Amino acid sequence: MTRYTDQILRHHAELRRKLRGYLRKARRGLAREDAKALVSFLRNELLPHAGGEERAFYPVLDEVIRSHGQPTRIMARDHERILEYVSRPSRAAGRGPRAPGAASGSPRPEFDRLALELGAILELHFDKENQEFLPLVDRYVDPMTQGEVLARMHEEPAPKPRARPALPGRGQVGSGNPRGPRRYPGYSGRGSP
Repeated sequence: MTRYTDQILRHHAELRRKLRGYLRKARRGLAREDAKALVSFLRNELLPHAGGEERAFYPVLDEVIRSHGQPTRIMARDHERILEYVSRPSRAAGRGPRAPGAASGSPRPEFDRLALELGAILELHFDKENQEFLPLVDRYVDPMTQGEVLARMHEEPAPKPRARPALPGRGQVGSGNPRGPRRYPGYSGRGSP
């Protein structure tokens, strides 16, 4: 990564660290001062960051993606995260006592937390598909092809052979390219080109 992308990564890490701290406190119930601090963080740090990305970063990124990217890879990454979350609540449902005061149908606090997090991810994922991708399909994909795609989506997938997980960037499942990631001239994948 370049020093500029490293700066963005560090800023994302700092925003996540702060947000996770507030979320940990929120699980126990936020004190009035913490609630005010969270709102301030969201308004004065998170939203300006998002605005800056849309204003300056995304226009440049659009050009790069047009030439080199795989826009649907973003959605496949959501699917990978969803798969992780689906397995976690399954494991969490079998552990630990129910929290005092938890609803009688609620087996475990960890399960409840994971279910809420998965719900948020799914809401955002469906919004992206419904508001960004489906209008493009309606406008640019002929009805016959749309019907074929819908039929293929509901076919039973062929069983996948069990294999050891591939190293990151080496044609792993969901990489969008069975031969591995694209290689760009002058870019080694490590450090700046």
